[in-house]
Amino acid sequence: MQKHKLAPLEWTDALSVGVPEIDRQHKELIRRVNAFICAVIEGQGKDKLGNLLSFMGNYAETHFKEEEKWMSKYNYPGYVEHLAKHMEFLDVFKKLKAEVARDGATVSVVATVQRYLCDWLVFHVSRVDREMGSYLKTKM
Repeated sequence: MQKHKLAPLEWTDALSVGVPEIDRQHKELIRRVNAFICAVIEGQGKDKLGNLLSFMGNYAETHFKEEEKWMSKYNYPGYVEHLAKHMEFLDVFKKLKAEVARDGATVSVVATVQRYLCDWLVFHVSRVDREMGSYLKTKM
């Protein structure tokens, strides 16, 4: 299996969106994704996959609602595009959960999580949410 191409993401103040609950959720997401990346690199990704998928399901439900609440409250101009990214994540996530339920934590599922979900989430937090945070900080 190919090693993950991204270094683990570290929390910095530049990632803060200025909303404590969103920041807390991002920090936990970063911690969990980094743990999964390390497990995959160490060949133990299958063992950690169930925990990560369970967390991501809960994360998506609570975190996306929290972000949408703040974007709506402050009329974030990128709201529609940001919401589309949430839907993109949920589509990939549902497919992966179905595949895990059907086939278990196969090497291909672990590789897919590593390649698509982890890369998407790291990009989302480091780029998309940072743009939203910059906007919210000017409005709050």
